[in-house]
Amino acid sequence: MTRVFIDCHMFSEEWFKPILMELTQSDKVLFLFSLNKIYSSEIQRSKKALEFYKIIGKKRLVEADQETVDDHIGRLLSHEDFSSCSDCDDAHIFAMIWTKPTRYVFSMDARMAKCRDKINRSIESRYCDFIVISKRPTYDFHRLSIIT
Repeated sequence: MTRVFIDCHMFSEEWFKPILMELTQSDKVLFLFSLNKIYSSEIQRSKKALEFYKIIGKKRLVEADQETVDDHIGRLLSHEDFSSCSDCDDAHIFAMIWTKPTRYVFSMDARMAKCRDKINRSIESRYCDFIVISKRPTYDFHRLSIIT
């Protein structure tokens, strides 16, 4: 099984629509989410994301515990390298990944990969063990590892 995280803005990206269809059709793909306040509000603001999470079904969802995510957000924000880096503004995603290790993160936010690269040596590696997929060619390169 492969676990993926989809940043809410991805549901509006045209190039991502056929990929989302492929991900949902593969019974090997599970989707990370959390009821954490930050991510929940992002889902609520994205009609397409909200619809997706309602349709996909509980068997395909992996929930990162809200309290654990909140605890790790606090840890990240108190870490000097994270809090001082202008690229590090997605503590909730890093915390979700620490809680439920997830290899593939679909996001157009290039700063997330920059943040990961900047903090990787000074923070527990479990926060940073993911690949950001922000373009079709990157997905194509990892496709078989994701869906099979």
